Amino acid sequence: MPLPPFRPPPGSLNIAKPVENTGGPLTFSIVRPRLGYPALLYTPLANAEALLLADAAAAATEGRLAGFPDPDVTRIRIDVIVASLEFDPENHPEPEPRRLLYSTFREFDDDPEQPLELIIEFEDENDLATFPAPTAVGPIKLPTARTINLTFTPVARQDPGMLPTLADPAAAEIIDPAALDKDDSKLIYFGKHAARVGTRRIVTERRESAKESGLFQEVPGVPFQGIFLQPSPAHDAHLNDKNSAAGTRDQAPESAIQRLARQLRMENRDLTLIGEAGRRLVFGASAAVRHHLLRTTPLSRSLTKRRSPPSG
Repeated sequence: MPLPPFRPPPGSLNIAKPVENTGGPLTFSIVRPRLGYPALLYTPLANAEALLLADAAAAATEGRLAGFPDPDVTRIRIDVIVASLEFDPENHPEPEPRRLLYSTFREFDDDPEQPLELIIEFEDENDLATFPAPTAVGPIKLPTARTINLTFTPVARQDPGMLPTLADPAAAEIIDPAALDKDDSKLIYFGKHAARVGTRRIVTERRESAKESGLFQEVPGVPFQGIFLQPSPAHDAHLNDKNSAAGTRDQAPESAIQRLARQLRMENRDLTLIGEAGRRLVFGASAAVRHHLLRTTPLSRSLTKRRSPPSG
């Protein structure tokens, strides 16, 4: 049978609602995307036409075209993308602040009709830098206390014309659609790598942590501290004598923001606090406290704090 001009890319995976054991792992049952007429006739399946005819009645009942699990789809690419902080240089190139934790693959059974039973286990981990790397087989692990997007992408087998020494573009850390869509004369079955990569399915998961000890790293000389900013002392004779003894009579007293910046090992410009280059700072305030926080550009690494206008 002659080969078609190109093989269409795989469709979307059929992912059933996960089965969850109380406090235990999740189990996803994943079925290959269906391939219909006439593309299934050009696959290695010897009885493709009979399989399509056998599915015709069920397809009519379900309101879809007749098809069969795509025999060319042999594995799933799983990208684990974790919610992150804005302006983190490790963020994934998406509108929302997220970062790619890792990518891994899982293989389908040789029987196209057999689903892949994917087990997901959750682990408490305070620092993603020390989160364990994925294994090639078995369950995949996700960190707790974070919103996670699991991106499932069906990937077809390698083309018979692919050189074994060349890297597979479908396995790149970040898939480049433009690179996949280039015609490749060496590919004798798919024509281009884009025909090997199917439609993505995104599943969002989150599980709260079982324990939250050790969240803060102990830094020598920088303990937890509570800061109570007193008003600047009145400029009187006693203050003049005190400044004279300290050799600071001609210097203006530090303002509250200057004293706060010095205590936090930061710089200040007017009411702006500026951190050291390469040092991450996180500011937060209770909704019960009147406050106004303004975030500036990431290059300045600064945050402006202003007093809220008085209510009433």
